[in-house]
Order: sequence, then structure tokens, then C-alpha cells
Amino acid sequence: MTIQSGGSARELCAAADEALTQAWFCTGAFAEAERLFSDAAAAATRDGETAALARAASGLSQARHGRNVATLVAGGVPTEADISAEEDLAGRALGLWRETGDPAGTGRALFDMSLVFQVLAPAGIRPVRRAGAPGWRASVRGRGRRGRRRACRRA
Repeated sequence: MTIQSGGSARELCAAADEALTQAWFCTGAFAEAERLFSDAAAAATRDGETAALARAASGLSQARHGRNVATLVAGGVPTEADISAEEDLAGRALGLWRETGDPAGTGRALFDMSLVFQVLAPAGIRPVRRAGAPGWRASVRGRGRRGRRRACRRA
């Protein structure tokens, strides 16, 4: 799917999704997806489409995550700025999806936010934040796989 700048936010998001899929599974090149999601965000802002803006922010977060994972796979360490950018984009998407009232979009954004902590924190890049909420890890530490399953069922 080839879409040039100036298309509708929906068209740009569709093309960006395709480019993101190609980047994740084939090429490892996220620049085209980022460009298209950025163009979609600009079009959504221009047209006042909150849902499209949320989708674009989610896509940008996913593309940034792809870059960070690619850095890890190559044996590098993503910069704090790259990690913060991913977290900020995921947080922005979460706020926008909540604003739209779309539960599927909100769930997707929560998943995107979890990727920062699930993938990057265990790699020792940054500590998991626990401010304001008890961490589930503290409640299941040392219980093994069965204990974690029980703890997750209780939640």
C-alpha cells in the first residue's frame, strides 16, 4: 500500500501499519512506519480526529519499541532518551484512547506501555516503576511458576 503525505489520517495509519509489520517481520527498518505515523498524527490533528491521533501515537510507540528491541538484539543498549520517547508515546496514546472511550484502543495502549517495562526493564536498562501501586512481582517473588499463576488469578 503506497500512500503519500497529504492522505487522510485513516489511510496513512493503514499504510503505516503495513510498513510497521514489514519492519517487525521482514526488514527491521522502522523509518517508513515512523514517517507515515507522524504524517497520520499531523493529519488527525489538522482534522480533529482523536481516534486517528491515538492510533498514530500507538503506532509511533510500537515503532520506537521496535527500534529499541533491534538495538538490544544487536547487542547494544537503547539510550534513556529512546526509552523515554517510547514511554511518552505509549502514555500519550493511552490518554487519547481513554478520551475516545474505545476499550480496545485503551487495552492496546496499556499493552504498548507494558512493553517498556516487560522488555526493557528486565534487560537491566531501567528499574520498573512502582510509584503509587504495589508491584505484583513483590507479591509473587519466590513462589515459582505455580505461585505466579495463582497470584495472577486472584488479581
